[in-house]
Amino acid sequence: MSTLTENANADSADRRYYQTDDSLTRITCRVLDGKLWMTLDNIARLYRTSEQDVARQLKAAFCGRRLGSASIRKEAQRDDGVVPGPTCYALDAVLLVGVRLGSTRGEAFAHWAAEVLANEPAGPTDEPAARRTGPAPGTVK
Repeated sequence: MSTLTENANADSADRRYYQTDDSLTRITCRVLDGKLWMTLDNIARLYRTSEQDVARQLKAAFCGRRLGSASIRKEAQRDDGVVPGPTCYALDAVLLVGVRLGSTRGEAFAHWAAEVLANEPAGPTDEPAARRTGPAPGTVK
């Protein structure tokens, strides 16, 4: 399983950078398991608002059940004592915050994110490889 921590062992290959249309802000995103993730501070930078405002919008969305647990990724402290990285939010949460804030940056970011994800390899399947039967679709046995 991939992690979101920013430590020396983290692979930077999963990082993607979004440059806003005004070229004033560069936002770091992570692509893990076929999904795009962002930290609270990067969401705030994207929408030019405070982290507290983003947190308030996310809390309202989670309490209103517009977002579920699949939209948030928290890492527990590992057995080796490594402190977890920051909490990250999935693309649906990022875009919902933009809508709730009435931001004009959300649409351009959504197009960029769709392009990034379209060019990524598919994430892991829900079914373990040991359970799959027969050849993969499109292959000859």
